[in-house]
Amino acid sequence: MSVSDMFDYFALSVATSLEEVDALQHLRWSVYCDELGYEHPKNCPGQREGDEYDEMSVHLYITHRESGAIAGCVRVIAAESLPEGIALPLEVAYQLSLEQPDLAGIPRQNLFEISRLAIATTFRRRRSDDALSQEYGLLSDVAQARTNFSYLAVLLYSAVIALGESYGFAHACAMMQPRLVRLLSRSGLLFRQLAPLIEHHGQRAAYFSSLSDATTGMNGDMRQLVGRITRQLGSQQMRSGLVL
Repeated sequence: MSVSDMFDYFALSVATSLEEVDALQHLRWSVYCDELGYEHPKNCPGQREGDEYDEMSVHLYITHRESGAIAGCVRVIAAESLPEGIALPLEVAYQLSLEQPDLAGIPRQNLFEISRLAIATTFRRRRSDDALSQEYGLLSDVAQARTNFSYLAVLLYSAVIALGESYGFAHACAMMQPRLVRLLSRSGLLFRQLAPLIEHHGQRAAYFSSLSDATTGMNGDMRQLVGRITRQLGSQQMRSGLVL
């Protein structure tokens, strides 16, 4: 299966309602709090993981077509959309660090942060096809998709890049684990490290990419994927009046 074939199994959407954002916050709770223990339960009331940036973000998510299950999500925060004096989450994460990411030379109106990537446990952990189908009631193609579970992260990041380009942004930043950066680079999405690793939901570092550079190494399959995502997001924006 190629990464562009993932659209045969999964659908990409932009959240346009509070109900959708609530469902994504529950998914983030299940990953960040319940499974990985990155967040303390007392900080996630109602089994929801959220913060003040959620209402200033555009949220993207993917659902498994056959079951309707939410497979993963990510959010985008435009630097210029933040109130005066409010820093990006990445900048906040480094406030106590001796070496901080240098974003001073980047126009804020051209910069956005990629944040809160979460892939549902169902689509990350490898189990037997029978166990998967029995526990989750999902059809057999989920097992095939799980063999390529890393594609889901690539799909979401590709969607973010396409969204950023459609709004005229030039630069993206994110807090990421090095293994995710390596995964993205194998798909042609290139990021460079801005600051040292720190403890932030595990060992993560600040990374940066110019959108023109991010897609430099893309092969034909990845370019096809981004083009397909761009067309889909464009139609959703027209229907919903979505603004970043």
